[in-house]
Amino acid sequence: MIRNIPTPPLLFKSYYIIRDKLTPIQNIKYLIIESIVLAIIISSSLYYLLLDINLSIILGISIILVSLINYIWVRPQSSDLEESTLNVDFKKFIIISCISISPIILFYFYNSSNIYIAAIVVIAYTFTLYIRSKKYLSERKFYIPKRSNLMHEWYQASVYLEQGLYHLDKNNNLTSFYWFKKANKQYKYISNNDEQESFRYGAKELANAALLFSTLVYVSKLDYKMYYEEASKSIKKSKQHFSTRFCDICEKRKKLDDVKVYILNDDTHVIYCNYCMSKNKHQKEMENKILKKDVKNACSILQISKPLTEKKIKRAHRDKVKKVHPDVGGSDKEFKKVEESKDILLSHVKNK
Repeated sequence: MIRNIPTPPLLFKSYYIIRDKLTPIQNIKYLIIESIVLAIIISSSLYYLLLDINLSIILGISIILVSLINYIWVRPQSSDLEESTLNVDFKKFIIISCISISPIILFYFYNSSNIYIAAIVVIAYTFTLYIRSKKYLSERKFYIPKRSNLMHEWYQASVYLEQGLYHLDKNNNLTSFYWFKKANKQYKYISNNDEQESFRYGAKELANAALLFSTLVYVSKLDYKMYYEEASKSIKKSKQHFSTRFCDICEKRKKLDDVKVYILNDDTHVIYCNYCMSKNKHQKEMENKILKKDVKNACSILQISKPLTEKKIKRAHRDKVKKVHPDVGGSDKEFKKVEESKDILLSHVKNK
């Protein structure tokens, strides 16, 4: 492992700092504000040039429609995530463009002059969403754990590392350096905060790989191969960590085939290796531990206290469903948790 990483030139460091500070998170709120600001600026400019107030207003409405139509595909619970907002593939680009220019087409029957300018502006703005979405449309190339408390961060880190490699291949040195530094920072955060030890080790290796890749844009040709090979080794090491898990009983590293994952009612999980689970005393102890934790979480979700009875559970379930059912504005995930909690508590009461 290389310990003395060469310091990046001032130009690269400055570019990263400035771009990182100025680049916003392009969630749905940002896009709506962006479309409103653009609508005001472009409509005002068009009115100044053509002195056509009606066309200027129609153009402004059409530009704002772009972000509002895009919002249809964004789930409310993920509207703050950039990858959920920038999810405009070519099919969505066509649909958004067609609907957004419909006010302009209707205006054509009133006044046919200069509407082509307005239509081109709207389609061009929609096309920028398609271009910005490209990095999120493909499948991720780096590991994203299905059971991690930081799934969003893993997803972002993979995007950053992929973008760095893409721009490195295109010889876009400043841009690739920016993305590699972003990936390094994100993987470092994961390595310090993920609940799973094997995931933390894997993230640490990927953080090191991103750091080594970032040096490729400014090191000499002689050092390029050395740093590239070291970065590739770190990626291989990360895959080894991702193919293992730590048992929560013996705390030893085990292969995936040698462990079993138990999902708890609060969406957390525990991992036990086959050796530990083969011991009856451990198995019974752990099953009781899981059951107690599930019952406790189920009581918390249904807002019910002990002693538990079937009648009491069903009444609490009905009251909770009235608040979280998707038909009254709740989410499917929350409703599913309520249903699972009822089943756990009813099963617990019957098996007493």
